Amino acid sequence: MRIRSLFLIITIAVITGGGYCAAPVYAEGPQQSEMHMTDLQITDAIEDEYLFDDAVSGNQIDVSVYDGVATLSGKVPHILAKDRAEKIAEVVKGVRSVVNRIHVKPNPDRSDTDIQRDVSETLMANSATSSYEIIPTVKNGKVTLKGK
Repeated sequence: MRIRSLFLIITIAVITGGGYCAAPVYAEGPQQSEMHMTDLQITDAIEDEYLFDDAVSGNQIDVSVYDGVATLSGKVPHILAKDRAEKIAEVVKGVRSVVNRIHVKPNPDRSDTDIQRDVSETLMANSATSSYEIIPTVKNGKVTLKGK
């Protein structure tokens, strides 16, 4: 009789859940569709990052994004700004790839003498190149390095 009562209690507990129910656990937070950034949001995020970077702020860089692919265009005065703009865009959330169509247009007002002086000073200030005999020559804004 006791076994029959125990069996009945267990059966009822199983059928009703016995107060303990294993319910599926769902992760809290945004769903997959909410985590996806729109192309406009990605564009805004890239442009915001450019505002706070000394190498690219103030430059004429246009950003367009289509399906997560960021295309950069415009003009910058030096290669550092071009490379930095690409690196910044690559790490923005939602960017799948970057097409860099930025053109480097150096300042035409700089003389060859000014450029040569700046290159020489930079080479001497850099510990990796200061001990070498590197002589820069500049002709029409193009630098050639010679030495050992």
